[in-house]
Amino acid sequence: MKLWKRLSLQGRILVLAITVVLVVLAVLTPVLFKVLGEGARSHAEYQAVTLARILAKEEVVRDALLGVRPSAVLEEHIESMKDTAKVKIVNVFDMEGKRLYRPEDAPVGKRAIDSEEKKKAWRGEMHVATFEGSGGRTLRAYVPVYDGERQIGVALVGILREDLTESLAATYRALCWALLAGLSFGVLAAWGMARHVKKIMWGMEPETIARQLAQRNAILASVRAGVMSVDEQGKITLVNDEAMRILSLSGDAQEWYGKRIEASLPGAGLLEVMELGQSMADTQMQLGGKNVLASRTPLLLEGRLIGALLTFYDKGEVERLAEELTGVHSYIEALRARAHEFMNRLHVIWGMVQLQRYDALEEYVRFVVESNQRELEDVGVKIMDPLVSGFLLGKMSQARERKVSFFLHPDSELRVLTEVMARQWIALLDALLMEVFALPEREAMGDVVLALWADEGYVAAELDFSARNVERSDGLLRLTVLAETRGATLQRRRPSEGRERITITMPLQEWRDENDSCDDCGR
Repeated sequence: MKLWKRLSLQGRILVLAITVVLVVLAVLTPVLFKVLGEGARSHAEYQAVTLARILAKEEVVRDALLGVRPSAVLEEHIESMKDTAKVKIVNVFDMEGKRLYRPEDAPVGKRAIDSEEKKKAWRGEMHVATFEGSGGRTLRAYVPVYDGERQIGVALVGILREDLTESLAATYRALCWALLAGLSFGVLAAWGMARHVKKIMWGMEPETIARQLAQRNAILASVRAGVMSVDEQGKITLVNDEAMRILSLSGDAQEWYGKRIEASLPGAGLLEVMELGQSMADTQMQLGGKNVLASRTPLLLEGRLIGALLTFYDKGEVERLAEELTGVHSYIEALRARAHEFMNRLHVIWGMVQLQRYDALEEYVRFVVESNQRELEDVGVKIMDPLVSGFLLGKMSQARERKVSFFLHPDSELRVLTEVMARQWIALLDALLMEVFALPEREAMGDVVLALWADEGYVAAELDFSARNVERSDGLLRLTVLAETRGATLQRRRPSEGRERITITMPLQEWRDENDSCDDCGR
């Protein structure tokens, strides 16, 4: 068993095929030899009986038995028959058992009937028997000879055992060569089949394929993306659990195998991908009534098209993930700016202490405390949503770091939003402010003023800043697209020369109870 496990797949197939061939040959060979032996004996018996019947009906034989013709004519006829039929024993007997033809050195007229079994032919019965004589063992057929209704003698045809054995030996030799050829062909066919199977399996062993298949199934079950594949005819060959969940497909994944993709999921576009032979990545599309972000690619095996693969994500989930990542990035950037600003202030304080400028130190600390307190009071009182207020404080630190005068409009007011809407709002504000902070056309002394407010049914933000040629900014164009994906509208106006005003309006979903705990808002 250990040796069998150590064999490769090709070796196992070869050994198994050779074993099957040998077992078949071992079982069939004795049967074939027995059948051939019985067939040879039956054929010899049939040949002897047929020749004896032909001889018994010959006119020359009846004339010889009736004494009409001389025995020389009969002998000539029998010699001719022996040469033609390739038999050595042919004779004719009268009713007294005397030979009419001299076989070998036996005299004509000598009686040759001794056995009781042989006497059956003299009683009008055809008889076949084995006879041991001076020439060896023979198979003999006795057929009565009639003249009308009266029996006048017996015709005899015999086949020597050695002739039968020689014929049978030739048949056995041919059979042995045929069996050897069959064994050789079976071995070669097994070897060829083993090589073909190994090629199909890319040289991998069954254990390796089983492990990889188990790994593939585990990967497909754990991956957070819908995966579907079709063959070259457009029939579904693979659907993972995530695809079933995203598309809200009913039943088991196995039930979808073999169905045509365009009939089951119209608009999948996999047939188009196979026709073009080109991949389509990150395409927004409708699939099964769901908005998804999909990638499609043709599947090739050794340059031959064997199908296509579709991977997709729920668009809403992707957008939520993007918003979370944007929010996390904003928090990190705000903390970095705060930490940087704090370190700068500590350096200033440390320098004043070293220079013993205590009056200036007192004035600087008072300025820092008052400005921070004023900033906290303005933002904390006017912007009650903790996520948005924390975001704005971080942006104020970033603005000071970039030497931008960024202020919150004194008339701003915003209640506590739902967490989902707050994240969407922060993503839009972050994209807007970072683009404005980075504008090279910004005037050095210009102020950036942000106003936030909510009216019945919507939340709005308005950013007023100094800039020239803002229409050339690719970032603001991207911001327009980002606002549209979130159901918001973006308007741009120019209230005066050199000033730009951008207003973002988003439909209000609902307010959150301000007394609710917001311990998880930062997650």
